[in-house]
Amino acid sequence: MALKYFCAAVLALLVCCFVFANAIGAEAGLSERYLVYIGTYTGAKSRGIYSYSYQTSAGKFDSMGLAAESINPSFIVRDPHHHVLYAVNERGGPPPIDGTTPTGSVSTFAIDLHTGQLKFLNKISSAGRTPAHLVIDETGKSLFVAN
Repeated sequence: MALKYFCAAVLALLVCCFVFANAIGAEAGLSERYLVYIGTYTGAKSRGIYSYSYQTSAGKFDSMGLAAESINPSFIVRDPHHHVLYAVNERGGPPPIDGTTPTGSVSTFAIDLHTGQLKFLNKISSAGRTPAHLVIDETGKSLFVAN
């Protein structure tokens, strides 16, 4: 079971590194620097979504630290305008002792392209415990979640 979660975390890390990079200053022609967000499974060593700066000329990632605290943001996607980041929040596993049912969700964050920080905006239920994938349409108006 632990191997399953480890493999999923590594896959999420690789997907996030190469798919969800936002150009910083690219529109102004300043540099080939990208802001990269990585969603994680939270626990003792991880608290949510982390940001990195990637400089293409050096081929190097520099940690910018924790961008936002979020529970198990194992899949993330940004809107086509680079202003909003969406993250699933997995709440899988056995039901809590108090009898309640953990509900997965989708969190929304505003992106600060200069600092890499994320500002929490909203969270809604995904209507399932284990949301695993997000897709946003090209207009940025419709977001779909798969549990």
